[in-house]
Amino acid sequence: MTWSKSVDDGAGLNNVIGYNVYRSIAFAGPFGKIGNGVAGTISFVDGSAVSGSTYYYVGRATDGTNESTNSNEASAASVRNL
Repeated sequence: MTWSKSVDDGAGLNNVIGYNVYRSIAFAGPFGKIGNGVAGTISFVDGSAVSGSTYYYVGRATDGTNESTNSNEASAASVRNL
């Protein structure tokens, strides 16, 4: 999963300190947190995806106390490497 940095990533009144990544097996959720990245991060690799499964992801910027609303939802199908 990749994203564009928040405008508050490193600047602004509500400095973003990181990004939280959420995953679901159903379109529109519910989503469970599966990882995070520090400010300046623009990607996440889902190392726990099961081969043959389709997942739905959203990201949220965080200032350490609060989170943004969900990003646009992205989907991906996990495939087995040969």
